[in-house]
Amino acid sequence: MVGREYKWYVLYTRSQHEKQLHRDFGRRCIESYLPLAPSIRFWSDRTKIVDMPLFPNYLFVRASCREYTFIDEHRSVIGFVKTGREPSEVPDSTMEMLKIALNEKMELLRCREEPVKGGRVAVVRGPLEGFEGEVIDYCGKNFLLIEVKQISQCLMVRINTDSVRIIEEKPKHCALIL
Repeated sequence: MVGREYKWYVLYTRSQHEKQLHRDFGRRCIESYLPLAPSIRFWSDRTKIVDMPLFPNYLFVRASCREYTFIDEHRSVIGFVKTGREPSEVPDSTMEMLKIALNEKMELLRCREEPVKGGRVAVVRGPLEGFEGEVIDYCGKNFLLIEVKQISQCLMVRINTDSVRIIEEKPKHCALIL
């Protein structure tokens, strides 16, 4: 992290501290993004839909080297997600795609295991127009796979096949279909 250029990074947080950390950064004028998704929670006396972090224990933060020390020393931060010794940067396009998918209330499913790689496609229609992704077949339905490599997570977005254009054929050893 060099210079005063603002870039997106990923923080690894203490368990269930994501929302508090997001609020603390907001009060300190540090831009952060916490993707939330509705989740059904059960208690002994009621059931409720609660917004829960899409990526538990992770928070995206846009920062420069000036904020690095404050962010890294916050009591709720375990540390920056790093590649080697440097914090991993998240491309602006990935952040934009994630925000659009959540704002448009697109159907999202978190992958729990590493999916088999398929062909790459470009979205030509809809709210994610212009973005690229990897196609997999999941339970007989078509999805565009969006990977957030910095935190070893991915999202699957339900998207119609007429909304995409194939830009790279799938590998021959892969049995997935578009």
